[in-house]
Amino acid sequence: MRLNAAMFLMSCAVLVIAPMIPSIQQSRGFPVASLGIIAGVTLLVGVAAELFLGPQADRGYERPLLIGSVVVAAASLIGSGAADSVVLLTMWRALAGVAYGMFVPAASAIVIRSNPHGVGERLARLQVAEYAGFAAGPFLGALLLARIGSTRGLELAGIVSLGLIPVVMSVAVPRRVADSGASAAEAVDPMPAAESIGTTAVPPPRPSGLAFSLLRHRAVWVAVILSVAVTAPVGTYAAMWSRFLADRGATGFVIAVSLGLFTLPFIIIAPVAGRFVDRVGPLRGAVWGTVIVAFVVFAYGLIGSVVIIIAVSLVESAGQALAGPGTAAAMARAAGPERAGAGQGLSRGFGFMAAGLTSFAAGPLYADWGARALFGATAAMMIVLAVIGWFAALRWAPEFDDPLDVEPATGEYVTSLTE
Repeated sequence: MRLNAAMFLMSCAVLVIAPMIPSIQQSRGFPVASLGIIAGVTLLVGVAAELFLGPQADRGYERPLLIGSVVVAAASLIGSGAADSVVLLTMWRALAGVAYGMFVPAASAIVIRSNPHGVGERLARLQVAEYAGFAAGPFLGALLLARIGSTRGLELAGIVSLGLIPVVMSVAVPRRVADSGASAAEAVDPMPAAESIGTTAVPPPRPSGLAFSLLRHRAVWVAVILSVAVTAPVGTYAAMWSRFLADRGATGFVIAVSLGLFTLPFIIIAPVAGRFVDRVGPLRGAVWGTVIVAFVVFAYGLIGSVVIIIAVSLVESAGQALAGPGTAAAMARAAGPERAGAGQGLSRGFGFMAAGLTSFAAGPLYADWGARALFGATAAMMIVLAVIGWFAALRWAPEFDDPLDVEPATGEYVTSLTE
């Protein structure tokens, strides 16, 4: 519960700036294309954090990662409020990517290692908290923008977000213990301790500090492909969603409403979808959800009404509720519990790397060719990747179609991606 609360507050803090972006861009004279650059750098720096800091969650540093992410996120908000150039704003928003890249792999690793059963549902609940924060953050940002402006509003949000530190300090962290019959519940330590009571603490080998060693496993490659497929539209939204709706007459408040309403189906459906993933395996959830999202993304480019766009986005949210737990559970199975932090960091890292590249292309594509080209290209990319992931799973990871329990990573290693 505390970890889910922390996830909610962190995602809220990271997205509080969302409805302020059009105002910041116009008031400070930033070009429209710069929005794609700012969003893209944020995502790509987050990728680096996921890949290089995420594995530290498997080496006993879950709590320091959680605390450090809060401090970095607060600094990012305060700095973004004071930034008066594209370069400075980009730098401070890049720190937001670092904060999220530290927090989510650590949180996901704690969830996965706490119990090998029901991983899909518990990851779904963590994602529900994340999406709920995505909804609350923009509402708070719109309120701050209306009352005290973007500069002071972001500075205030940064100071208040430091209150998350006591929450993450109280999160129960599963201890890595030797195989001595201890249950997952017995391996949960609410605060660090030198010894376990009733168990013999035998330090297991420390996992690698790099996530890339997991790429020897074919199943890991499949999970990465599925993650990239469903994460692709994030770059498009991060760069152009606010501008896309504003060009169709939406105010900052309506943009915040659109982001808030989007999360509602996800919050309702994701726990049920997580249980579905546990029953049938992650492959179906990931692929079916991605296809639903792709069709909705394509439809955005054909719609001119803000009301209809928001209504259609609710269907996309349902697809995300299925695809999100599916892709996270696929990597949980592929990486195993001892490499859970590295696996989730790798999955999200590659996904957001693709999203960052999409962000760089989104601004110029929207400015030169319009919404149809932007959303059509995004949808096509998702469909192609989902099909590749499906056929790759049938050959390399057929276990993704089985009911889900997380066990240590096994199976063949990749010697050639064409085998």
